[in-house]
Amino acid sequence: MNCKQANSIPIRQVLAHFSLFPSKENTHAGFYYALDRKEKTPSLHVDFSRNIAFDFGTGRKYDVVNIVQMIRRCSVSKALDFLSGFEFPAIPVKRSSREAGGDYTITTIKPVRHPSLVAYLKARKLDPVSSLLSEVHYRSGSKTYFGVGFQNDTGGYEFSNPLGFKRCLGAKNITTFSSGNPTLCVFEGWPDYLSYQVFTKVLDLDPNDTIVLNSVSLVNRILDTYGHYEQIELYLDNDPAGDRATGLMLQAYGQASDQRFWYRDYKDLNEFLVSGKVQNHLDHEQKAGKGAV
Repeated sequence: MNCKQANSIPIRQVLAHFSLFPSKENTHAGFYYALDRKEKTPSLHVDFSRNIAFDFGTGRKYDVVNIVQMIRRCSVSKALDFLSGFEFPAIPVKRSSREAGGDYTITTIKPVRHPSLVAYLKARKLDPVSSLLSEVHYRSGSKTYFGVGFQNDTGGYEFSNPLGFKRCLGAKNITTFSSGNPTLCVFEGWPDYLSYQVFTKVLDLDPNDTIVLNSVSLVNRILDTYGHYEQIELYLDNDPAGDRATGLMLQAYGQASDQRFWYRDYKDLNEFLVSGKVQNHLDHEQKAGKGAV
């Protein structure tokens, strides 16, 4: 399960799991007592339709993952482990012909379970982190399709199937993950991001903040808003487009570093993972106690 999926779990359901119920409510929202202090008048406004909460006492906004972090006092990864026990809803979505090249209807969004998709991710050595993807089924005309989907920040899905077919269902955008880490990692596509998660899972590291471009053409969207990070690590492809995007990022941010030396002989981070030569590197990093890939 990823943050996008976790934050689709009804916030009211999660609060009820912790025996937290509104002191007053209507169809769309309710007031709860604060999560981090005792108070006589409830100040936590929970918007059931938008699935977010706002604490009027502190000015802090919460999504579902934040709430679990606050109550259980845990990291994002631990919160996601906890929330994986909840069912997140299948979401039917209709898109117009002006989006993503044609009419279609997403009929099902669920955890990846289809045998061919499981085998596809296993072949790319991404099965240990398959919970970061969804199994997406959609209908276009009289035909139906299914594959893995990686959600972006505007609710669209980067769709891929084992036959090599790729498209974006919905509006194209970047995907961001925030855990409050001072290091930001930038990836070109979801297979590289998931490959990095395999590394961090093996090394038992806390997650860094992350941007997945989902298309190298979107690099211009991130050139002037991320200067507050102490470090920015770039894991783009070893090709001319990756070279150009890396150059733009290095020019925009003095704290940015090109991390492609780790996989200089491979097209991208996932190809390096699939090569099988990565285990020696993982063993070396584990012995050295280092945090970088």
